[in-house]
Amino acid sequence: ADEYLMGTVDRTPAGFRVRARLILARDVRMQQPLPEMVDPDPDRAAARIATAVTEARRQLAPQRRCENNLRDGRPKEAIAAATEGVGVYRPSPLARGCLLAAQLVVGTSADSVLSIAGAMLRVDSASFYALQGAAEAYDALKDKERAAAMWTRLHGIDTVDVELSERIVAALLYNGNSKKAEPLIERMSDAAPDHLGLMRLRWQVLFANKSWKEATRVGAILLATDSVSMKDSTFLLR
Repeated sequence: ADEYLMGTVDRTPAGFRVRARLILARDVRMQQPLPEMVDPDPDRAAARIATAVTEARRQLAPQRRCENNLRDGRPKEAIAAATEGVGVYRPSPLARGCLLAAQLVVGTSADSVLSIAGAMLRVDSASFYALQGAAEAYDALKDKERAAAMWTRLHGIDTVDVELSERIVAALLYNGNSKKAEPLIERMSDAAPDHLGLMRLRWQVLFANKSWKEATRVGAILLATDSVSMKDSTFLLR
């Protein structure tokens, strides 16, 4: 299937509560929250959520055309297709997600990126691509506080992906938020003490923050265990 439905059904005093998301199989970070349904009659609750799914799926054909156009190097056509998807289903993180990707390809302004990301976050506060786009836009605008908030929220929705965590810490480090990066990289590195990439990144953050005592301890570990650091004259000098 191109997409599938995940959710929960709870029995509440007001009736059966159904909360669900439509998720694209090709990218599980692309998700469409559906309106929460509460109904005393389970069959009626099921019918209402089925109607919501049908409505949400209206955006999928233009959203797919947007993806195909992006893949084929036609960002303007991708923007047109995504805009169509938003038009047929307004609360659409899926179509807007592709619109955001296409706008980034054509080099749209940070303010425009924030406008699209904000619309996505109003529907889904945990939208991966909206948080990522907003964080990058705030970095481009040199708004350190808002950028740090977005990067931190992004990390909170996926703490398992080590590569993503490294990217988030690096973004914080190189865009003036090294203080905010320190507790994140400490938790990540402590959880995976044998991951030398995390250990190197931890040392860079500690050095940037002038946390000399801890930087000395971590640096000694790298000197004893990491061949990359041993051969790095800049690391040795620092």
